[in-house]
Order: sequence, then C-alpha cells, then structure tokens
Amino acid sequence: MTRRSGKGTLTERTGRAVGFRIGGNIALVFLGLGLGVITARILPPHEFGVFALGLGIVTVADIISSAGMFQALVQKKDLRPEDETTGFVLQMSFALTLGTVLVLLGPVFARFFKMPELGPLVQLQSLVIIIKAIALIPSTRLMRGLAFDRLAFIEVMARLVGGVLAIVLALQGQGALALSGGALATAVIQALISWAFASGAIPLRFSRESARSLLGFGAGMVFIRIFNDLARRVDVFIIGQRLGAEVLGFYNRAYQLVTIPLFQFTNAINQVLFPAMAKVQNDDERFRRGFLGSVALSTMVSFPMLTLLWTTGDVLIPFLYGPQWSGAVPLLTLLSFVGYLRIISNPNGLVTQARARVGAEAWRQAAFTGMIGIFVLMGTLWGITGAVIGVGVATGVYLLFMTRLALGIAGIGIGDWVRALKTTVLSTVVMSVVVIATKNSLPHAVAPFLLLAILATVGAVAYLLAIRVLLSREEKDIVTKVGNALPARLSWLPPLVLGVERKPVSQARTTMDSVDVVD
Repeated sequence: MTRRSGKGTLTERTGRAVGFRIGGNIALVFLGLGLGVITARILPPHEFGVFALGLGIVTVADIISSAGMFQALVQKKDLRPEDETTGFVLQMSFALTLGTVLVLLGPVFARFFKMPELGPLVQLQSLVIIIKAIALIPSTRLMRGLAFDRLAFIEVMARLVGGVLAIVLALQGQGALALSGGALATAVIQALISWAFASGAIPLRFSRESARSLLGFGAGMVFIRIFNDLARRVDVFIIGQRLGAEVLGFYNRAYQLVTIPLFQFTNAINQVLFPAMAKVQNDDERFRRGFLGSVALSTMVSFPMLTLLWTTGDVLIPFLYGPQWSGAVPLLTLLSFVGYLRIISNPNGLVTQARARVGAEAWRQAAFTGMIGIFVLMGTLWGITGAVIGVGVATGVYLLFMTRLALGIAGIGIGDWVRALKTTVLSTVVMSVVVIATKNSLPHAVAPFLLLAILATVGAVAYLLAIRVLLSREEKDIVTKVGNALPARLSWLPPLVLGVERKPVSQARTTMDSVDVVD
C-alpha cells in the first residue's frame, strides 16, 4: 500500500498536497505547451480537429466504463480490502465491453462526421479505456493517501513520453494518429508507474455488498461526469459535424489554452480538497470554510492566467503556433470569458460529491448539456463565433443553478460567497485595464517574445498589488494558512502574493490546529 504523504493534521497534509499538485501542474503546463507548440507546427488544424473528435468519443466511453469506481473508492470512509477488488472487477468488465463497442463503431463514426481517418483513430484510442481500468487500484491508493508528489511525478513522466512519441509519429506523417498514439503511450506509462508506487496485496474477494455500495455512489458519479464531459464535448461534436475539422482545429487549440488554468490548476486544487472535505463532511463549520477557501483559492490562481490569455491572444497565438493558427485568436478571447464562469462554478461539485448529493447535481449537469447542445447548434447558423457565444450563455445559466444548490447544501449565504470572489474579480479588472493600456502604448515594432514578456510582467505586478490592497483580513488568513502548509520549495508563494513571511513549521502547525481552513 502507498504511504501517507507526510504527517500532521489533515489541513497540513492537504496544504502540502495542494503545493505538490500545483507544482506538478506547473510542470505539466510548460511541458504541454512545449509539446503542443511543436506538434502544432508540424500538423495542420485539420488533424487537431479530427483528434479532438476522436478524443471526445473515447472520453465519453471511458467515463461510462469507469462506473464511477475511482470516486466511489476515494469517497468511501472505511475502505475494506475487498472494496478494491470489487471496484477493479466492475470497471474492467465495463472497460472490455465499451472498448469492443468502440472498435465495432469506428467506421460508423467516420461516416457520420465525414472524416475517414476518424475510424482507425477511435479504434486505437479505445485501448486507453482498458489501460485506465488496470491502473484503478494504485490510483485510488495514491489519491486516498494524498500522495500528490508521486501523482505529479507520474503525470509529468507519462506526458513527456507520450508527447515525444506523438512528435516522432507526426514527423513520420501519421497525422491525427500521431496524437492518438501519444495519448495511448501516456496512459501506459501512467499505469506502469502507478503500480510501481502503490503496489501491495490485492485480496481476490468479490463482494456483492461492496458492489452495491460502490455502484450506488458510482452511478451518480457517472451521470455527473458524463454530463459534465458532454457539456465540454457536445460543442466539439456539433462544430465538427456542422463546420468541419479545420474550424474545429482552431476551436480546439483556443480551448486547450483556456483549459490550462481551468483544469491544470483549478481542478488540481479541487482534486486535493475532495478527499479532505469528504473526511469532514459531517462538520458543518469546517466544511463551510473548506468550500469558501476553495472558491477563493481557485479563482485567485486561475483568473490572472485567463486574463493574460485574452488580452495578449493576438500576439500569443501566432508567436506560439505560427500564422496558420490566427483563426484561433478571436475564439481565445470569447472562450476565456466562458472560462471565468467555469472556474467560479467548479468548486460547487466539491460540496455535492463530498456530501454524497450527486443525484442533485446529476440532473443539473444533464440540463446543462442539453442547453449547450441547443445553443451551440443554433449558434452555428452564425458560424463559429455564434457557437462559442452559445457555450457562454449555457455556462452562465448552469453557474446560477449549481451555485444555488452548493450554497444550500453547505449552509452558506450568498453574501459570504460573493465576498470570497470580490477581491479576485476586482483585481482581474485592474490587471485587464493595465495590460491592454500597456499593449496599446508600446510600438508595433517590439518583438513578439519581448512584448509578451513585458505584458506578462506588468500584468502580474498589477494583479499582485491589487490583491494585496483589496484582500480582506479573513481572506488573507485563509491564504496564509494554506501557504504555511505548502512544502518548503514553495515557501516563496505567501510573501509573493500577500507580502507576509512564511511562519516556522512549529508555529504554522500550532496556528493550523487552532483555526484552520479544513481542520
């Protein structure tokens, strides 16, 4: 079994896990950007559009085949050895079934989307579903142990190997299959290293009682995840079918940039907080502080990155990917504002999942998916711009529904929730104005790299100064406590953001034990 990541209170371990997770995701961001730049300069937008469609199809099948086993095993308060075995058998059975279905339906997908290369891509990618099932037990052990240092290492190494393979295959003229081969290699490496880090005895006992319990929670998670993912994929399916692979390639490239803060950082924080909040689900006050802390921290980290993307997109896209990707620039601006809404909404899922209210979230996810499908389909009448606006309208409505649900479950007033967002929103406005004004004042002859460096520096300084001025005492206490629990190599973060010194470990531990974000 995996060892627990460090000692100390739950919040200290959670804080260290946040640090490891964010540190690993920073590495993933730079690695992904580097690999993405190389592949985007080798492959045209059309190939990325085909891969986006194939990935969407396989991801939906993967969610169904997982049966929510990972989340169910992590959430289970008293995990028994037979629970692991039962979860593995269930997920592997579903994975083999869905993998076979994908192989058989590959030609059907190719005909429907009018993309002959889509069929073989889906068939190859179906192997990822089975590989992920093989990695279920070690992944669960690492997550429950808050071993995010090891999880970060696994993801970085797997992404590196998969990305390099994708580049090699792209240079050999494999097109979209090169990207699919890289994704397959990534899954294989993740499974191998996960088992190396979290090996241990696996009791060969299948429990019907455990199966009922896991499927009871997992079924709700499947509905939530499938509708959540369809909400991110249905636009891809519609745009690909209605507007073609090249337009979808532009859309996918802009969307991938927006997902850097949305998934690499916001989701990293929530993945760490989910097991921690599940453990205090019966303590209303600690649960409430954990949720508000997640709202404040996730938006504070992610908003400035989104702001920098849309304010510098006309320089950033051609500089990174070349002039052939200029069609992605206006889409990046629109999608960044959609990203703001999704980042605000993201912590709401912590409340429903940690308190096992997944059913209440599931139907809202279903409605959200339906709204996106309808609005995007209508929006395609006005081209890709109309489709993206349709995504934004549906996302805004979903934010209202989910926030109302989460606040009710957690017993939090709307005023407390708004206060958790106020400082970040105002600081973001300040940063936007400063970056745009600086860009317009500089001469056009400035080299793109130098211009981006100047704008990033000016924007970061403006944002941090605004945060220091506007942050309330309560918000500062929350961020300070999280910062004090970060590993030593991230000790620069609290002084940078707040202008306060990191407390010694002993003093920080005393403070954390007395008034903590989660503990």
